[in-house]
Amino acid sequence: MPKRQGAMMWIWKGFTLIELLVVIAIIAILIALLLPAVQQAREAARRTQCRNNLKQLGLALHNYHDVHLTFPPSVIGEPDDSNSLEQHGYGWGTMLLPYLDQTNLYTQLGVDGIHPNDPAMEIGFFELQGGARAGLEETKLTIFRCPSSTLNDVTEGHSDAWHNGYGTSDYKGSQGPEFPADQEDGIFGNKAGRSGAKMRQITDGTTNTLAFGESSYFTIDDGEPKDFPTWVGMIGEDEQILFKSEPSDIINSDINDDSAFSQHTGGCHFTLCDGSVRFISESIDTTVYFNLGAKSDGEVVGTF
Repeated sequence: MPKRQGAMMWIWKGFTLIELLVVIAIIAILIALLLPAVQQAREAARRTQCRNNLKQLGLALHNYHDVHLTFPPSVIGEPDDSNSLEQHGYGWGTMLLPYLDQTNLYTQLGVDGIHPNDPAMEIGFFELQGGARAGLEETKLTIFRCPSSTLNDVTEGHSDAWHNGYGTSDYKGSQGPEFPADQEDGIFGNKAGRSGAKMRQITDGTTNTLAFGESSYFTIDDGEPKDFPTWVGMIGEDEQILFKSEPSDIINSDINDDSAFSQHTGGCHFTLCDGSVRFISESIDTTVYFNLGAKSDGEVVGTF
């Protein structure tokens, strides 16, 4: 309050410029200290949600095996001349939909009862854009999305419209290493044929074998994006649903889209074949990582 002195004079008390600057500086320091803590708390929550997504994928994988006595194939597609799989078709993500509370979407896709060598498979898949199933491929499924991801919700930017408009995924199946040459030993090995792997084939142990991993990555080729990871399957490239554990495909490598890759600092989350989820460091020994990807190479994994 101002103080009156005499009949006519009032004296006002207030902040000096220096005091105001000091207060502003203190507030700035407090904000600088608080923001990193808030960001760390948010990232911790995002990591927890990502971990939970991969846990749900692991449970769905086991439920699928309980029903079908096999894991889903990497993709339902016709073999090509080199006995690899054609680079298009419904993938493992589509096969797991009924076990992820997405039975309605699975039914609408019309996949149930379609066998790998059934011509209806290709007809159904190519109907995803412009046909009876148009629009289903764009569905955003949060179970396939890491909250820390920077991916678009759908694939876009490709000059060939056929590659655009598919819901993206931050998770891929383990193709494993090429062991032996050109014969991937992961549970979703692309060279292994059209049928999925069986539990008994994981002779290295389910606690030592990768099933899924984060791979929030796409490449730029001749100025346009390609190989966006998707949940529905392959749209031209196996990198859209599979990652490798080769020494050249190290975790969080930015050199190619075969790598496991996340927006988390220091590594990625992975689901193992026993259904557990582990955060594996990007500095893991490459030999250990190679062996984790293989389901039956007979090598001791060791600590990771």
